[in-house]
Amino acid sequence: ATQIPPNPQLVTASGTLHQADTLAELAGLTNLSGTGLIETVAGYNSAVRAGRLAALIPAHSTRSGAPRAIETPPFFAIPICAGITNTMSGIAIDGHGRVRRPDGTTIDGLYVAGGATGGLEGGGTGVGYVGGLCHHRPPVKSCRS
Repeated sequence: ATQIPPNPQLVTASGTLHQADTLAELAGLTNLSGTGLIETVAGYNSAVRAGRLAALIPAHSTRSGAPRAIETPPFFAIPICAGITNTMSGIAIDGHGRVRRPDGTTIDGLYVAGGATGGLEGGGTGVGYVGGLCHHRPPVKSCRS
């Protein structure tokens, strides 16, 4: 069977894809602890075989397909880094979700909610969801009239 990386365009788009015939070799290519990688994969494989997916950290589920044991070479690794996305600016709105002009007046019939709005910096994404929930009534009422 042909091995296809999670993103087939990764390598052609200048991404890095490490490939090795053993987990120890893969650990060396990625500057990971060989023992740590081997033990982590063994624990994962054990949980998969025993059906104890909830015991994994983070917990896994079968909603998008049954996880498979990692046991047949070649083995792959992709370097990644964590990133945080947060709205740092956006469209100014009033307390009803209406778009504001630079002079502070609102534009009739134009509403914005969620990540497109400004003023969420320093907070979690929950602010955008609550705003969308709170601001849904005026646009719906506007559409009905």
